[in-house]
Amino acid sequence: MQNHETDNYRTYVVASEQEEGPWSLAYVSQVYGTIFGVYSNLEIEQKGSQFFCNKIHLKLGNFKGLMMLGISDVKARQAEDPNTGEPTIVLDVYIQGLANKRSHTVDLQAQKINICEGSKIVVQRHLVPLHTDQAEEHGLFDTEFYYRDSPNANVVNFAQHAEAFHAYKSGQASEIREAMLNEIWIACINASRYVKIET
Repeated sequence: MQNHETDNYRTYVVASEQEEGPWSLAYVSQVYGTIFGVYSNLEIEQKGSQFFCNKIHLKLGNFKGLMMLGISDVKARQAEDPNTGEPTIVLDVYIQGLANKRSHTVDLQAQKINICEGSKIVVQRHLVPLHTDQAEEHGLFDTEFYYRDSPNANVVNFAQHAEAFHAYKSGQASEIREAMLNEIWIACINASRYVKIET
């Protein structure tokens, strides 16, 4: 499997004819301050001299961090590697904070997706917001999708302001306000060290 965020790192997975066979690390990352890994087990079937994968079992393990993460959904699709043109299986794995589900099974036979020995599998992680269309619920603020820097500042939705999102994610905290002002095109008032945003 290949981590979609880099073209230079690949790993091989071990397949098994048993559902609870060996598990291989498919993806690792960190969101909401929690380091997590997604592990895969490929359930295979032998037909003559060839092996085919019928199902992919995934499970998520939470490591160091405050928030427990879970798997919201997984979708499999056939695609083509844009660089090499090789046929590729893409696993879109949807991760959500506070989700209780830690495992998921993808039935490839039902979707008529063929994986055989040597197939390339790419994992693409998608993060699902904690709350529906709001930054805060039950006292929990969604820092992966929104930004705030004082009680008086309006919340910035990263989905609508990509420049602010990239500044925040790259650790350029001092540049977030400038990015917001440049992109959102609003009037602002400086108050002490905070920026109060008026729309």
